[in-house]
Amino acid sequence: IKVLLGGGIGAVALMLALLLGSQFDAFCGFVRRLSTLERTLLAGFLIMFVAYGGTKPVDPEPPEEGPYCEVVDGVEWTYMVRDGHAVLGGDDMIHPAVANTVRELHIPSVVGGYPVRRIGSGAFSGLAVTNAVTIPDGVVEIGTNAFYCCGSLKNVTFPAGLRTIEPRAFYNCLLSSVRLPSSMREIGEEAFSGCTELKQVVFCGSSIQIGASAFYGCNQLTDVFANSLEDWFGLSFAGPTSNPLYYAGALHLGNVEIRSVLTIPESVVAIPAYAFCGLRGVNLVEFCSSLARIGQSAFSDTLDVAAYSFAGATPPQFDNNCFGTSVRGRQAYVRPGSSGWESLESRYGMEVMETESVPPTYAIEYCHLEGAENANVGSYTVTNGVEFSALENRPGQTFLGWSPSRIDAGTVGDLCVTALWARVSLEAN
Repeated sequence: IKVLLGGGIGAVALMLALLLGSQFDAFCGFVRRLSTLERTLLAGFLIMFVAYGGTKPVDPEPPEEGPYCEVVDGVEWTYMVRDGHAVLGGDDMIHPAVANTVRELHIPSVVGGYPVRRIGSGAFSGLAVTNAVTIPDGVVEIGTNAFYCCGSLKNVTFPAGLRTIEPRAFYNCLLSSVRLPSSMREIGEEAFSGCTELKQVVFCGSSIQIGASAFYGCNQLTDVFANSLEDWFGLSFAGPTSNPLYYAGALHLGNVEIRSVLTIPESVVAIPAYAFCGLRGVNLVEFCSSLARIGQSAFSDTLDVAAYSFAGATPPQFDNNCFGTSVRGRQAYVRPGSSGWESLESRYGMEVMETESVPPTYAIEYCHLEGAENANVGSYTVTNGVEFSALENRPGQTFLGWSPSRIDAGTVGDLCVTALWARVSLEAN
């Protein structure tokens, strides 16, 4: 113990000599005046100070941002380092090594020992031959213009944790379908604008802010998918062309397409702006009694809608242009004794009718078949008898009537009516 204590005191004395300089002799005189016990306690304190508190750990220097380069799977990747993560391509720094050589691009999850978190702005802008891109798990952001005008890009696989697609990230690409993970929270303006081959968009989650014109010009869209109506109402659209339904027309909830009747369930208090903008194939919209608000342009360009049914005793708040501009003559069914519906007549030109039950609405699609036209009416319960009006004669044919000529009240089932025509003899004319 004496040896250890003596060695420790010697080390402390050397350190003090270096620190105190000319004051060291005065300190030694102070120590000599102490008792043996006091000297021992002082030595122990100084040893503990040196061992545990005399030095502070030095934080390692953060790495420089870069850029750096590393070859992974035969491809040279350029990246920046920020907050311990790699930004692939940096921001506004294009990958010249892969610009015109790689057809199927598999982005690495780690470069230079750093996990890839972000694909930088403009990183792969203008790729000429790449037709497929796989983005790995761990990437949460795709930067502005990241794949801007990639003229051959048809398929992109998004990672499960992706949260943000920034503006114009896939502008003017040839994507055929887009499947957005449940982790998505933001899609920037014009993110998929100009993707004229896009046919299908799948939303796997909800709570997504979708910027202006995110799907502008995607006029080949045919189908949009969401898990449920609640998830669909969780999407926030900045305008009509932010909603892919504007072009697609067909909305599928849980793989079931909404057709003929759209029923808003009692749990819904508000319908978001632009929610059903462009919806096709729906003839009747049934609003629940709990509904308090219909958002701006929520039902604009819903050209097939013929009637609305309101279950509430008072009307909800009608935001600007919530039914669109081409609704004059449509029917609004309200409950007997309810009030406040005048704006539907004065503002939108609808015909407001009080009724306990809503008459069925039929979507009749004609197809020519050797002098007859079949009209598939669909599956309905007929609460009021329906008669079909006569059709105009056509060149060379005379309209004879419908078979059956009417559908009686209480009829249930898959109904079909046929328009009958007689050919006109040329000799008789």
